[in-house]
Amino acid sequence: MLFLKILRDFNQRKLRTILTIFGLAIGVFSITGFMITSDSILESAEYDYGINSADFEILFDYETVSIWKDDYLTNVPIVKDYEPSFRYSASFEINSEIHNSELRGIEIERIASLTSLAGIFLVEGELPEEGKNEILLDFSAAKEFDVQLNSTIEFKYLNEEEIVNTIDLKVVGYARNVYSPSYTFETILQIWISIDQIQTLLGKEDVVTSVFVKLIDVDNIPVESEKVKKALVNEGIDVFATNYYNLETDWRTWLLGLIGAIITLMGVFSLITGGILSANTIQMAVAAEKGDIALLKVIGGRKKHILSIYLLEAVIFGIFGAILGIVISLGVSRLLIRMILAPFNVSTFIFKVTPLSIALGIVIPVATSVIFALPTILRTLKITSMEAFRDAPLKIKRNKTKAMEKIVIWKYSFRNLFRNKKRSIMNILMLSLAIALVVSITAARNSYLKGVDEMYDNQPTDISLYLPETNLTEVQYVVDGYTSTHYTDEFKAIHYIRWYWAGYNDTSWGIHMYVPLLGIYPSDSILESYRLVEGRLLTSADANTSNIVVTRLFIEKHSGMNHGLHKTIELESNKQFRNFTIVGIIEDLQQNGHIMYIPMSTMNDFCGDSNIVNTVYLELKDNSLEEEITSDLKKYEEIVARAWHVDGIGKIKDIFKDQMNFVLNIFTIVIVFGIIISFLGGMNSFIMSASERQKEISLLKLIGSKPTWITSSFLIEGVFIGVIASIIGSFIFGIVLGMLIVKIVSDIYLLCSFILSPFDILIGIAIGLIVGTLSTLYPGIRASKTNVVSALLYE
Repeated sequence: MLFLKILRDFNQRKLRTILTIFGLAIGVFSITGFMITSDSILESAEYDYGINSADFEILFDYETVSIWKDDYLTNVPIVKDYEPSFRYSASFEINSEIHNSELRGIEIERIASLTSLAGIFLVEGELPEEGKNEILLDFSAAKEFDVQLNSTIEFKYLNEEEIVNTIDLKVVGYARNVYSPSYTFETILQIWISIDQIQTLLGKEDVVTSVFVKLIDVDNIPVESEKVKKALVNEGIDVFATNYYNLETDWRTWLLGLIGAIITLMGVFSLITGGILSANTIQMAVAAEKGDIALLKVIGGRKKHILSIYLLEAVIFGIFGAILGIVISLGVSRLLIRMILAPFNVSTFIFKVTPLSIALGIVIPVATSVIFALPTILRTLKITSMEAFRDAPLKIKRNKTKAMEKIVIWKYSFRNLFRNKKRSIMNILMLSLAIALVVSITAARNSYLKGVDEMYDNQPTDISLYLPETNLTEVQYVVDGYTSTHYTDEFKAIHYIRWYWAGYNDTSWGIHMYVPLLGIYPSDSILESYRLVEGRLLTSADANTSNIVVTRLFIEKHSGMNHGLHKTIELESNKQFRNFTIVGIIEDLQQNGHIMYIPMSTMNDFCGDSNIVNTVYLELKDNSLEEEITSDLKKYEEIVARAWHVDGIGKIKDIFKDQMNFVLNIFTIVIVFGIIISFLGGMNSFIMSASERQKEISLLKLIGSKPTWITSSFLIEGVFIGVIASIIGSFIFGIVLGMLIVKIVSDIYLLCSFILSPFDILIGIAIGLIVGTLSTLYPGIRASKTNVVSALLYE
């Protein structure tokens, strides 16, 4: 009987019930939908790892010629399989533009048999044939540049005689690399060719630059990899570094973690809105059923009976919201996964639904509905028989002038707004949460873009050249050759830098971390471009000393390590440890403000080799020429043949912006759903308000109020709610949520400070006014059509 009564109540409140269930469903989608999407992407990536995966890749010193023999690893018992590879930094001309690329020579025949360890999957087309100048092109890059199958791209390289050669390579297939980000996230072309073919082209038969290794099942891969490296060193191979491949450290894991953290915050806000919607609906039901509650008490109904009715309603709201939310999650997440498979470089589509995602999808909406509705349900116990049948007298004073009529309608609307304070507060809270989602995301986006500008606009470079570790003499020959013949009067300064990653023990967290060291020459003025916070800059007197300059943010992030001016820090390079003294602190935002500068002479002694650089910064007198000179520099034959990577600051900033836009597209779905919830919730509330005020509206019509007057009174209430919600959503919830999002982005990805612009506030106000007004339009029109006779008979 109880269940039938609840079903009858739902049938009498169809629209409000549907809106409440839909509101909770959107909250479920924010959490369950993203969990399904994230789990499916990672499961698909894990499947790809399982087919074509190495446990690690051992990189060889590029400057040392490493001749490979197949028996190097055959006698290492822990090695299950291995695959040599040849990596070559190359430049290709596509659509009349030069693009930097990683040309990778691999054993093509292993891709077809699904035994390759290089992580390559054929997406479309055919595999290159042995002995032919045929290649596989990264799938996302092919779509970006509209490169068709069987078309050719131009490849320039230095032959053994240091002469620039040019050949055409035919694109016969598109592929993906499970280990690396797609072109969407990393703007370096990935191209694959037969290892024998690239060795022949470059005159480097049997030379390899790395080897992929798959071990027999072991527990500690980093430890076991040392045994493999030792075996190679014993064969005369100069090992440079090791890349480990596993899903825990995969780039997709941290990116999805970043997106998930932000969406979880948004999901919490959505669930709060859904809970308020449930409480609002229960409250309206209680208000409409005061007489029934009083009658139930008169005939001996117990408190637990009354509680069970509305608690069960709240539970059913949650269950139906869970069912609808899970259905939406299954449908939308499937579409979302297919949409982002390519950017996430996943070849195999696996739709994974875990018991946890379904359990959370059921428990969370039910718990949310009950928790938010419980205070309202408990108040039903305080209803007395007399209160249930008591109505406040309505006093309406007729004003005949139009001016007074306008004042009356505003006073009337304002009085109605706070007639039911709890309902109005719930409406305001729902709308303010939706506004907070919009304001926080737009503010976080602007903060991120401002962070990008701050990081790169303060750098002493307009154009950067990234190259393998190369002798300074050769680098100067190429750079001077260009600057002496192209834009000869446009270069302000040239900085020759050597980057190197050094290890240190972070005692604050108890882990081993890495920090980039930048070796600079005594005559270089690069440090003068940064603001000196404390101490001094490096000078020629610091040559061969252990003096370093660090950034302010490095000191602040490691405050627990007691680092500061004149303090020492122990750094590690190639298992060599050395103490360095901090002589200066500067404001440099590169690498999230996590960087150190060291004299070049000390760098050479600490890291090995001498007279080596791997980065060149070019400063222009007129930075408006940056794009033009960057484009011209990319075409300079000596640079193209050496495949040096050329980037203008503008291009780098565009990459960061594109990445933000990609993530923003995902957030937009949640934002739209949040706005829909608040709109439907507000409309739900005002429909109930119109039903409660039927007698009042009938009396107004009897004394001459026109339908437009009644509709306008509802619209004015919507404006009031929109204004209040805009203020709360923009200046309180929006700021709090925005600051949390910016903190997450700063800690994980890119340093930025929270910025709330007037435009963000205007967006919040506009959404508040539009949603607040539209949510009252239908209830207002419906109220204006109230049948006077039927309403009075009902009363």
